[in-house]
Amino acid sequence: MTVTSFSIRGWLSRFTALERFLLGILSLITVFSASLIGWQTWLEQTRPVPVVGGTYTEGVVAASLADVQPSINQLTRLGLTRFDVDGNIVGAVADRWEVVDEGKTYRFSLNPSVSLELVRAALAENAALFPEIQVEVEEPASVVFRLKQAFAPFLATTTTPIFPVGPFSVEEQRKGEVRLVARPDSLAGAPYLEAITLKMYPDTFNLTQALANGDIEGVADTSHVENDRLLGRLSSWELTLPRQIFLFFNTDRAVVGQTVTRQRLRDGQALDAPIALTLVTLASPQHEQLAEQLVATWSPLGVQVTVETRTATELAKQVVPNRDYDALIYGLDFGADPDPYPFWHSSQIGAEGLNLANFAHIDADRLLEKARQTQRPDERATLYAQFQTIFDREVPAISLEQVSVVFGTDLGLKGVRSHAGLTPADRYRFVTEWYRKMRRIQE
Repeated sequence: MTVTSFSIRGWLSRFTALERFLLGILSLITVFSASLIGWQTWLEQTRPVPVVGGTYTEGVVAASLADVQPSINQLTRLGLTRFDVDGNIVGAVADRWEVVDEGKTYRFSLNPSVSLELVRAALAENAALFPEIQVEVEEPASVVFRLKQAFAPFLATTTTPIFPVGPFSVEEQRKGEVRLVARPDSLAGAPYLEAITLKMYPDTFNLTQALANGDIEGVADTSHVENDRLLGRLSSWELTLPRQIFLFFNTDRAVVGQTVTRQRLRDGQALDAPIALTLVTLASPQHEQLAEQLVATWSPLGVQVTVETRTATELAKQVVPNRDYDALIYGLDFGADPDPYPFWHSSQIGAEGLNLANFAHIDADRLLEKARQTQRPDERATLYAQFQTIFDREVPAISLEQVSVVFGTDLGLKGVRSHAGLTPADRYRFVTEWYRKMRRIQE
């Protein structure tokens, strides 16, 4: 029997050079296609998940450590409760709570891992948060707040981060820089990032230089970056704040005392007769631009507007307390709870109050009073909707602008989102979701 030997080289020798070239190309395509199919199958059968690893360095314009202390608190502390991504109040240091005694007593059941000594110390240190409220820490693990009267917005106060059990802890603090490291046992959950460093700069020029030099990876406020090209290196995220800039009509002044006049000014409709009014605003480019827009809108309607600019100190100490204006451009901070009582209830008219329009309406008063004593969110929402109907009809003010802050992070940082917050420090509200590294796991 004859055995015929076989070799790749011998086999290939049967082909021409062109055929061998084409065969090689075909083999490469086959291998590549098989690899691609395998890769695609792997992607379909797995999903990416974040893993621990990486750090983040942020730059912020700050004159002193006090300017970044709110950010440090947000990173290192938790409240009894917190806001979730939908704006609902959920447990944090407290697992649950109940409201009894017709809304005058709040009892919070604490997470069993939190020591009562830590809770007592934090409450004592932040006693100013709870004026005229009786606070008791009770065994085995609860905190009780007793109010003099029902006050639904109180619950939002408990979201203030005061207990040192947040996702990070301060490792090192020196001039111009604070380094924080992850706390694996945080009640907020262990963060993916291993460390965050806050670097402080005296002005926007130095912050911009630091970003250009790669000394920082993100910024607390993109408006502080003086180079638009550098902003292209960052992902931008909007933090919507509970602050709006309003145009307030002083309803005690005859020139804007009639509801129909205010309605027509809001709607851009011509007036029956020309009027002249004084518009006071803060001496700042943003507010002055808003004033110019109003002048341009109202002049064709027969309104002669005299714009007067004032410093923040003059507004706070003279103009606002004395209600010395026909119309005023001014910002309102609504805080953690959307309770409009301080700004529109008639009891807040006067030098000490914040009813800047001198707005007085008996039905609006009753709705605002009832809403802040009602515990159920759906009932409060209904009452506020009824108030808004009156507000829209009476037009004591016009909302001009929603205030927000845009912060920027480098493109490699994932898990960041735009969301609502109370202060710029709330950009870190969901910091436990931020990550740099990930791996794929089977579905």
